[in-house]
Amino acid sequence: MQRMVHIPLGRSLGANTVSIVIPSSVDRHGLTLALAGSSVRPMLGAQLPLASALPFVALLAAIALLPLVAPRWWHPNHNKALLAVVVSLPVLWQLGIALGEPGRAVLVEKLHDYVGFIVVIGALFVITGGIHVQGSLSGTPLVNTGWAPCWRTCWERRAPQSS
Repeated sequence: MQRMVHIPLGRSLGANTVSIVIPSSVDRHGLTLALAGSSVRPMLGAQLPLASALPFVALLAAIALLPLVAPRWWHPNHNKALLAVVVSLPVLWQLGIALGEPGRAVLVEKLHDYVGFIVVIGALFVITGGIHVQGSLSGTPLVNTGWAPCWRTCWERRAPQSS
């Protein structure tokens, strides 16, 4: 059994509606979908209560207000780390324990993404840390763009040739 859903569009797109065919493999909540014999994990965001956004709101409020209200406490980095851990505990509990295996799968996936991001940021920090250019030219976008081909040529000459 298939359903046809019509979605109205604005006039600026040149069409009045778009029709989407929803196969019977979509459950009534739209949380799972069977594709070519395999199923996609349920969308956990649809299962989370609205209150699960409160830790993020609290973290944003702390970042905005604590430097003004308690600057001496806010200045040390270990206090910022402590705040981030305390605020993230309800989210970790919700995903890791309350939602069971699908929540843990999302946690592992996000941890993998986070580690990859930190590795890239760390590599960029290390790579750019030793670059020092002196000269009489000012660092404007036009000058930097003009020098880009020269830097690339120098880098290609310096790089070892692979055989």
